[in-house]
Amino acid sequence: MFQPVSALEYLRLNPKAQTLAVVCLVGPRFKEAPERWKDRAVAIVGDSSQNLRDVVRDLLANPQIRSIVFDGDCCGRDAYARFWNGETPSGWNLDEEHMTLVRRFVDLYDDDFGYRGPQQPFWPARIRYFE
Repeated sequence: MFQPVSALEYLRLNPKAQTLAVVCLVGPRFKEAPERWKDRAVAIVGDSSQNLRDVVRDLLANPQIRSIVFDGDCCGRDAYARFWNGETPSGWNLDEEHMTLVRRFVDLYDDDFGYRGPQQPFWPARIRYFE
């Protein structure tokens, strides 16, 4: 079960199923999300580069989530890509080793995605940063 630690509002589909991905989207795609993603166990959050730190915190607290999917043209996509390529914005107050875990074990995808074979094991404990 997906248990975020941030104040971000996620739309959860199939809440009793194991959440597999966080989906970022914006505008009209957000309204279409329940129909487009109804058969997936996902947590949907609005697209914004300002959400990135909180999404990373929520990923650390939920090591079972292995994917972020950008549904459509997302303005925050570049900020996520920069973070995944090693750039860490100042003032995050997150341990660098923990951010490396997210970069290593969580994959970024554009649009829908399918099962891509075996995934690496995830870190065994929830890492929680509270504000």
